[in-house]
Amino acid sequence: MKSSFYCAVLFLLSFGATANAGGSPLTGSWEKVPVPGAVCGDGAPYSMYFRKGNREKVAFYFMGGGACWSAATCVGPTPLTNIFEIIPLDQAGGILSTDQTKSPIFDYSVAYFPYCTGDVFLGQHTVEYAPGVTVHHQGIDQVKRSLQLIVDQKIMDLPASREVVLYGVSAGAIALMYHIQSVKDVLGPPHAGQKRVMIADAPGLHFGPKFWDKFSDQYVADFSDALSQVGRRVEHGEGNMSWVVPRVCAKHPDFRIGILQGSRDWVMSRLFGDISMRDHEALVFGDRGVFAETLNGSDNCSAWVPQTTEHTFLGTDITSEFKTSDGTNARDYSFQLVLGNGKRNYK
Repeated sequence: MKSSFYCAVLFLLSFGATANAGGSPLTGSWEKVPVPGAVCGDGAPYSMYFRKGNREKVAFYFMGGGACWSAATCVGPTPLTNIFEIIPLDQAGGILSTDQTKSPIFDYSVAYFPYCTGDVFLGQHTVEYAPGVTVHHQGIDQVKRSLQLIVDQKIMDLPASREVVLYGVSAGAIALMYHIQSVKDVLGPPHAGQKRVMIADAPGLHFGPKFWDKFSDQYVADFSDALSQVGRRVEHGEGNMSWVVPRVCAKHPDFRIGILQGSRDWVMSRLFGDISMRDHEALVFGDRGVFAETLNGSDNCSAWVPQTTEHTFLGTDITSEFKTSDGTNARDYSFQLVLGNGKRNYK
């Protein structure tokens, strides 16, 4: 029974919820681009995907899919992520839709970064968890090699871009707190009239006080090194990481930044966060939660926080319909952010 549960969770996080948590590239519409030197968690070569659209509109998509920190959680019998190459599926909805009524980036050129390192794209080490179980937590290297390849091969015309959207879901949403800078490093300074938007769909960030105890010292050091770019390192005993959002917003005023987060997110609370869904909601709406941290309507930061156990929202047409109490759905919020008037909070 337990084994069946974890198999279902792995499917949900790595495949079924890849559609549910952000979709997978459409075969035939997307070009597979091998990234020299980059590897997945199992050591196999890594590839990104590219969908050609308007050359002046570019988007970067960071896929979600759980995380792992042991032989059991990386490869089984209780896997909570996928460390192997992700095979694209013939489906894509929500924010990846090419229907202009369903996605604010329907006609953008999109670089899609599959997730297969189990480290929310923030790892910088390789570890042998058990004999024959070596995992390459090399997410930072993977992303930076992919971005540099885009520049070197001119896959996207970044200097000509008028609109830039950075989107991440679940593990990919956490990754944005660091990789917004990685993307800026290849974009260069904003030019006159250029619009930049970051959308983090279900980053979680509200975890229990024992959250960090399951990770190795090296794993925690990787997270700390990544997040120290906004002036603070992670600490054992402190699982509420919502502080990172206003710090990222303040450091990157050239981006309009929006957070989508279910108040009782079952994945980020019970599955990974070592906290109950009720306590997760208390943190989210507390004075140090992401809703309060983004309330200032005069800054570049906002949040959309429905009272639900749902994990992610912009990955499918169905979950994009989830609404806050005032009737604003996730899709509406994403359009507001991209079109330029997304400054208010919703719950």
